[in-house]
Amino acid sequence: MFVQKARMKNNMLWNGMRGKLLRKSCLLLIMLCCFGVDLNAQHAYRCELGLQGGLAYYVGDAHPHVFQNVSPAYGAQFRYKFTPRWALKTKVQYTDLTYKWEDAEHSSRLGQLDVVGEYNFFRLSLSGIERSARAYTPYVFLGMGLALHGDLEHFGPYLPFGVGFKWQMSSRWSLQLDWQHELFFCDNIEGLEALDNTMGLNGSNFLRNDLVSTLTLGVGFHFMRVKSVCHTCNW
Repeated sequence: MFVQKARMKNNMLWNGMRGKLLRKSCLLLIMLCCFGVDLNAQHAYRCELGLQGGLAYYVGDAHPHVFQNVSPAYGAQFRYKFTPRWALKTKVQYTDLTYKWEDAEHSSRLGQLDVVGEYNFFRLSLSGIERSARAYTPYVFLGMGLALHGDLEHFGPYLPFGVGFKWQMSSRWSLQLDWQHELFFCDNIEGLEALDNTMGLNGSNFLRNDLVSTLTLGVGFHFMRVKSVCHTCNW
């Protein structure tokens, strides 16, 4: 009789402990699920600020072919995203162009400021909810720019356009590769009098104007979070 009562008491204690353990396990599981959802949530940001660096080359009177006398180029950019596909980008860049003329090497400092409209082919987002969203996308851009050229002695406009590839590493950080071309409305970016407007066309013929191309790799930091319209949306 005593053994039976002891067994009943042990069973009651075990059932009570098992019930408490089950309740605590369920509560812990719910907390982990909530915490996991919060960790996996990816927020969208409206603005991006970044730095880039790479190489530049010039095509003009001194160098009629591409990829001759490649020079370093670096700068900074600001991007405002209207939607996951459309954005407006402002970029400043500096290049110390080098070229050869009459067996001598010359250089021309070039400072640029351009504003371009950018179109992403994929909806750039880390959200796992949208089927069309991607963490990477190719893009194209076109705009207008102003430059100090000819060793920073002349001032004039140019037409920036190009292609790129972007990778969203996290909700805050992205990596992009740009191949940009700048078609100048002039023929005097060399800063050498013998090469300035050699044909006397005064920049009126695009086929005789100077062209600068840059291939840069940049990293961007995203900020200004976009308020979600619902719990499952991130844009």
